[in-house]
Amino acid sequence: MQDSIHKNFSQKTISFPKNIKNYDMNKTRFNLYILCNTLFFALLFLAVGILARYIMIRSFLPSDLFQNSSQSLMRLWKVGLLYDGRIICSALIPFYLFGLLCTPFMPKLAPLFYKLSTYFLTFLGFLFPLTWLIGFYYFKTYHTQIDIFIFGLANDDTWAILQIIFKDYPIFSILFTSLAFALLTYKLANQKLFSNLNLPSLILIPLNLIFLALFICALRGSIISTPLLRAQSTVSNNPTINHLVPNPVIAFSWAISDYKKNASYSIVSQSEGDRLSTLALGSPTALYATTPQNDFLSKNPPHIIVNLMESFGLNLLSFDDSLNFDLLGEFREHYKNDLVFTRFLPAGNGTAPSFASLYLNSPSATISLSSIKKIKAKNNIFETFSKAGYEIIFITGGSESWHEYGDYLRILGVNKIYDMNSMIDIFPEAKNFQSAYGIPDEYLYKMLKKLLTSCAKPTLFITLTISNHPPEIVPTHYKPYPLNHQESLKKYLEQKHFPLVPLAYQYSNDTFGQFLTWLKHSPYQNNTIVLATGDHRMRSLSSLGMQKSFIDFAVPLYLYVPKAYLKNTNAHYDPQMLGSHKDIFPTLYHLSLSKQNYLANGGVSLLHSKETCNFAYNEAIKADCKGVYMGGGLYPWTSPLEISTIPISIPKQKAQKFQSYQDLQWWQIQARTKGVLNP
Repeated sequence: MQDSIHKNFSQKTISFPKNIKNYDMNKTRFNLYILCNTLFFALLFLAVGILARYIMIRSFLPSDLFQNSSQSLMRLWKVGLLYDGRIICSALIPFYLFGLLCTPFMPKLAPLFYKLSTYFLTFLGFLFPLTWLIGFYYFKTYHTQIDIFIFGLANDDTWAILQIIFKDYPIFSILFTSLAFALLTYKLANQKLFSNLNLPSLILIPLNLIFLALFICALRGSIISTPLLRAQSTVSNNPTINHLVPNPVIAFSWAISDYKKNASYSIVSQSEGDRLSTLALGSPTALYATTPQNDFLSKNPPHIIVNLMESFGLNLLSFDDSLNFDLLGEFREHYKNDLVFTRFLPAGNGTAPSFASLYLNSPSATISLSSIKKIKAKNNIFETFSKAGYEIIFITGGSESWHEYGDYLRILGVNKIYDMNSMIDIFPEAKNFQSAYGIPDEYLYKMLKKLLTSCAKPTLFITLTISNHPPEIVPTHYKPYPLNHQESLKKYLEQKHFPLVPLAYQYSNDTFGQFLTWLKHSPYQNNTIVLATGDHRMRSLSSLGMQKSFIDFAVPLYLYVPKAYLKNTNAHYDPQMLGSHKDIFPTLYHLSLSKQNYLANGGVSLLHSKETCNFAYNEAIKADCKGVYMGGGLYPWTSPLEISTIPISIPKQKAQKFQSYQDLQWWQIQARTKGVLNP
């Protein structure tokens, strides 16, 4: 009897018609179809995210982290899946809502719904794996989740970027994989899965309510607590783990938000500036400083060369071996005998962010494309030197139109600009080696020699080299130093990058070394100061490990200062001094300008400061005499360049200092361009 009732109930509630295409679905069945398919495709897309995140974890996290950071990894998975749920459910809202709206009109609207929903799900089936693959290769290149730097690429030379993308990344494999999954999604959607299921209305109503509640929870990323926000992506003291938490879609949405925020400039209040300056620098007046009175500098203003070198990272340089793997070439003797700081960080981790911070005193790499691009920022670097009688010249092996920096530099006071086009006019042979990004560095130094020998007044030269930027440029006539494969380097540099990446790195340093050799044997050896540093690390290298996290980000700072300028400014050299790009121009001001007020912006002279615990600032990590600050933890020093793998908590005052310094950067650029209330 019981078996008979169960059999009759099953026959009335669930049926499996042979020809689904001709099956007219009633409202109840259609509603169940919507619920089941929403859940099914949510789980399918979630599976893509799980697989992709697993591959990224295995690819980018050092093996020792799996034992030492098991709790952090568990939080990575937990929060990462919540972020995935938010994005997937958000993407499926049109499918779910359109289905609910069509339910009262079944079966009339069934053909339209099936057609549109199949195309929509197929599009999602293409989009989700594509975004994960883009995220994978972005992380592989920049060692971070998709961030605001992606808009720097968008504002860059489009043709050059496309050339690099097709050269360095498996574009066709990425598209094929995405299209293959889209085809699978299409077939599954076209099957009209679960269209033959049925349930009594009394069960379906509460089922809809439960499903809706779960759907809303997934959209919020939480059940009872506040919605899942960006702050929850910090699950570890290890920044690499934190960067693997958000999926590429949500990371991109954050990047858009940051980009919009960065595009906003307005008048600021003096009281807010005083507050930030006090918290960040210890005094409301610390944003500005003045060099001492110096009669020697007044009578003997030096020429100054600031050489910003593409990808001159300490991470690759740490593999240098003068006999077998020479990465310095002729630069070696100068690097060995002059002033060098290795405990030094770039402002950014891309060329544009570092260029903007160093030369433009701007926290935004796109300031030259913004609403204030035609406003001359007060107290900028070039104005400071111009007041002292200097001529300002910018030389780059690339194009001055990159980010429209050429036009903006002229607004700020740069007198002359020489880029690849003007140098090709002077050195036509350079065109034979022109890449998508520019010409080899040797022509920049030829131009520098030509201009230096014709200077009629003290001159500040600022440069940006190109050779070491993908696609790397090494002229065919270059005779390299030994570059036998370093076995230890193979662990961090993919085989496809041998030998070009090390060779371009060597070429860039060698040509700079040749220029220095010429300078030191020229009439300008005693009145020219040369400073060189990297714009960012060598990004082709993977992380060297937790202990060497500082080296992963660091760039060397090289200084050639004639003895008379060291002696007459009472300079003292401590190779263990910590510093970053913010300290470069304060150092140069003290070596060249007498009683000159300048924008210090947190920087100190590395050769004159009495600061015993200077801080180094990078957009990703910070450092001071206590250790390296990253991912919410303080990692104490174990040697001048290495840190402990076990973090301690960051003192509240220190965390507040770094956050205030970041906010101060935005305050000062707005104050110097838009103005100040209650000055």
